[in-house]
Amino acid sequence: MSEQDNARCAPMNYVATARAFCFDLAATAFLFVSASVMAGRVWRFPFDDEIATLLHQRTNLSRIFPATTDVHPPFSYLMFYGLRQLGFSDAAMRFVSLLLTFLALALCQILVLTWLSQRAEGGKPAPPTRLVAVLTFGLMPLAVSQGDAIRWYPLFAALIMSFVVLYLVPRHEWHRLWSALALGLAASTDFSAALIVPPFLIHRHLLQRRFRWSFDLSYWLIVMAGAAVGFCSAYWIFTYGMIAVEGEFSHGVVRSVLTNMLGFFGGNALGISQAWIVTPIIIVFALAAVSEIDRQKPGKPVHFLLLLLSAPALMTLAVSQRRAHFCI
Repeated sequence: MSEQDNARCAPMNYVATARAFCFDLAATAFLFVSASVMAGRVWRFPFDDEIATLLHQRTNLSRIFPATTDVHPPFSYLMFYGLRQLGFSDAAMRFVSLLLTFLALALCQILVLTWLSQRAEGGKPAPPTRLVAVLTFGLMPLAVSQGDAIRWYPLFAALIMSFVVLYLVPRHEWHRLWSALALGLAASTDFSAALIVPPFLIHRHLLQRRFRWSFDLSYWLIVMAGAAVGFCSAYWIFTYGMIAVEGEFSHGVVRSVLTNMLGFFGGNALGISQAWIVTPIIIVFALAAVSEIDRQKPGKPVHFLLLLLSAPALMTLAVSQRRAHFCI
């Protein structure tokens, strides 16, 4: 089997996997939605960032485009603005966010089950493995705690996983152009999508050794078209809104590094004295990631996901350095 075939073999049965494990996906959906609804989060009072989104829904579009007041591209604001105009309540919009979050979880779960099926004897993972997958994706703490947010997180997660699946799954090269649209729209949802570009280029051009002028030029033109809103927003922010940007990087060096290493939703809550809690998780994850590296088949799709995981590390270093600069 050639290297190109190795790069494509894992996702070839993606749709078949989705059909074969439809009950697993249904169980994941039930757990995720039940945990979110029973926690009372759908009908809770909006938290501070959600209030910023809700305030923009009461203004006209000129207040949303080309940039909002909280240093984010406006694509997610446009989505929630449209939902509000259609008569959606706060709770209804949170259900939309739940659906987007579940879409991201389901796309990732099917991809994982596809690879597990290829490794398992008989073509199907063992029931305990499938149960672990259902529990992992159905009760993922971050998804349950933020998956219903009236913010950019659910939409961004759905777009990023759509980008990954739409690039890895299609057998025909030109069908992968749909992933370019997902990546571009993700960049119009949050600027951190730009951190995915270097790992993607490494995987495509160095590991898979793929380069075709016609395809790659078309691909990046579509990305730029989808990211047009993000480009306009970035230009406006860095031209007229640098004071707001500096305000985002006003914490101390130690706190900034800790916050970014532990995650945007956990750093300040844990603090330095409790940071050791996540150390075992980091070690287990690092060992699992290293065990997946296959030097004989560098174009394997799993390597693409491992490279994408470098994006949060790049963000940690970049943001920490940026915050340190403003604190000096």
